[in-house]
Amino acid sequence: MPETTKKKALIVITKSNFGGAQRYVLDLARSLADRYEVVVACGGNGMLVEKLKAEGIRTIPLSFLGRNVNMFKDALSFFSLSWIIGRERPHVLHLNSSKIGIMGAIAAFVSPRTKTVFTAHAWAFNEDRGPFAKLAIGTLHWFTVMLCGKTIAVSQGVKDQMTHLPFMDRKIQVIHLGIDPFKPLSRKEARARLSIPENSFAIGTVAELHPVKGLEYALTALKSLPFEYSYTIIGTGDLRERLDRIVAEDATLAKNVHLAGFIAEAWTLISAFDVFLLPSLSEAFGYVLLEAGYSKTPVIATSVGGIPEIVQDMKSGVLIHSKSAKEIASSLMFFHDNRESTSLFGSRLETRVRTEFSLSRMVEKTIAVYEGETPKA
Repeated sequence: MPETTKKKALIVITKSNFGGAQRYVLDLARSLADRYEVVVACGGNGMLVEKLKAEGIRTIPLSFLGRNVNMFKDALSFFSLSWIIGRERPHVLHLNSSKIGIMGAIAAFVSPRTKTVFTAHAWAFNEDRGPFAKLAIGTLHWFTVMLCGKTIAVSQGVKDQMTHLPFMDRKIQVIHLGIDPFKPLSRKEARARLSIPENSFAIGTVAELHPVKGLEYALTALKSLPFEYSYTIIGTGDLRERLDRIVAEDATLAKNVHLAGFIAEAWTLISAFDVFLLPSLSEAFGYVLLEAGYSKTPVIATSVGGIPEIVQDMKSGVLIHSKSAKEIASSLMFFHDNRESTSLFGSRLETRVRTEFSLSRMVEKTIAVYEGETPKA
């Protein structure tokens, strides 16, 4: 018998760097490849494109597409995407990011053969903007959700930010992100890689160096700690120079804080830390907390966005208010003084991550959305 032709899934994302949304696209694309003919269209030629090509997944460049608004380039991107949709004729058009969400939803509206799915990794109205800009962006998000067949929210927290608007509750389906199990380095190996002394009380963060990650509050908290510690921040971003200045201007921070920059496969190094700190002001979900779980590393994180859906306060970690250096400091002192009991937090987090946040679970629920089924709980 002839082989059944696979349905085609066209996944589109605005940028091709490698943040959380791009990781989602990569994981989804390679996981769907056995069942669908997967094609990814994106702006730029960044790390996402390299990783997709390494997996043998076909990519289509959207040469004029970028995150910032540019009427001329955005118009060209819209017509280019419309042409791609018409040429590829996908069974599913899966849109990721705010700009490509509204652009793709409109472009696909005239193609009734195509099922349009939008994944909301976050809402752009949460960014630091004026009230009129937030209102305009919120309206565009509402139109995106209404035009798409289904919208996937990566956490209940993300969904809840839109459900006060008409028709949103039934249009948005929560599907938590998931990752495959991995083997972290041993504590000793990870500490050697990061030059952390074996007897140090080690605090760590893996994050983009951006104001929304709340790292300045973490540095303020560290100044008041009454014990010896090391704090390692892994990541790059626009805030690097400012964080360097803050550390250099304080003798205690200069002695104990290390900005390690970008490190490939940083998730294998989280095992170096006695506690993982995520002081974000806003966080739709947080892949890095799943990685901390597989490393059995206790977590202190802010109770924002989707974080409480991963970390259970005083069971698998400690949840604090955002923008509170005082709560960061007191939580770190609690972990320092109760190491045996808090080590259980890491084990409980690992169990929860393995049970609730697997990649296979995420993919199965996403396929159900593609096929118009109700995802299993």
